[in-house]
Amino acid sequence: MIGQFQTVIAIAALLATSISTAEIAVPRLKGAVMDLADMLSDPVQKKLAQSLETLTEEGGTKIVILTIPSLDGELASDYSSRVLDDWQLGLEPGKRGVLLLLARDDRRVSIEVDSDLRGEFSEAVRDRIIVEQIRPWFQKGDIEGGIVAATRTILQTTDPQFVLDEGLIGRFERQSDYKEGDHPLVVVGLILVLALIRIQRQRQRRLRYLQESGYWGGSFDAGFSGGGGGFNGDGASADW
Repeated sequence: MIGQFQTVIAIAALLATSISTAEIAVPRLKGAVMDLADMLSDPVQKKLAQSLETLTEEGGTKIVILTIPSLDGELASDYSSRVLDDWQLGLEPGKRGVLLLLARDDRRVSIEVDSDLRGEFSEAVRDRIIVEQIRPWFQKGDIEGGIVAATRTILQTTDPQFVLDEGLIGRFERQSDYKEGDHPLVVVGLILVLALIRIQRQRQRRLRYLQESGYWGGSFDAGFSGGGGGFNGDGASADW
């Protein structure tokens, strides 16, 4: 009887562990826009998909937009990396890959790129797209506008000669720091500021480690937030 009870307890513990460590399944790639969270209207989804698929057919960067209901506790950057690997974005010879991930219920967004793009498309640049292109649109309730604005800015970095569908641009175009005619020093300066913030955060984490290890005394605040959300240290991702 005791042996059976112990067996039941062991099975229950195993099931509990499996549930707590279960990862969200990566969906099968079926197109350039995978709107599993119903965040886009059919016309916008269709125009975005057609534009991005045309770009890929013409030899440009393979950009995929994925929306999901929830991350179920997983970090956006971790899930994005799994999706990028599973879909093999950027692994084809001569191809580069970008994933724009949005988790609707968690209000999280992440931009993941393949290794070949990380030099020119740094985390600082991706963070800036989230903060300046996606977040303002989302916070005023225009989800489609934020996704289109982000896609357009990604294209200006990866494939500057390619132009989105005119209907998308005409409906969602707005003034931004990426518009034509901007002084390059302004763009570079803003990127440097974001890079310095990231470096400062890394130093603060190091100081916190020393403090907790007994090598350093005192206390400090290592957080950074603004505009209704904050960076949680999980790569080029943020709240909106």
